[in-house]
Amino acid sequence: MKTFAERQALYGKGSEFFAEERFAEALDCFQRLAADIPNNFVTQNFLGMTRLRMGEAAKALVNFSIAEQLAAHSGFSEKMKARWKKQILFNRALCFCQLEDDEKVIFLLLSQMENDIKQMDREIEKEQSPES
Repeated sequence: MKTFAERQALYGKGSEFFAEERFAEALDCFQRLAADIPNNFVTQNFLGMTRLRMGEAAKALVNFSIAEQLAAHSGFSEKMKARWKKQILFNRALCFCQLEDDEKVIFLLLSQMENDIKQMDREIEKEQSPES
C-alpha cells in the first residue's frame, strides 16, 4: 500500500504524461494507482480516458462503467455525483463514437438531456415550494 503522498505523486505523473500525450506511460501510472486503490472512481475515469486516447474504446468502456458505479456510491454530495456522472456519460459517448455505434451515442446523450431536465424541474419545484 502506497502512502497518500506516493499516490499523489503517481497521479501527478500520470496526469502529466496524459497532457503530454504519452499515453502508455500515463496508463502505467493509472494502472498502478488502480491496483493500490481499486475503488477510486477518479482513477478508473483516468484509466478510461487514457485507453480511449490510445484507441482502446472497448477497454475504456469497462473503466467508465466501473467509475460510474463507484461514483454513485461515493461519499460526495448529490450535486458532485451528478457532475461526475455527466462527465463519465460523455466519456462513454466518446467511446461509442470511436466504436462507430451512433445509436448508443444518441441514446446516451438523450438520456443525459432527460436527466438534466428532470434535475432542473426538481430545482424549480424546490424554489417554488412554500417551505423554501
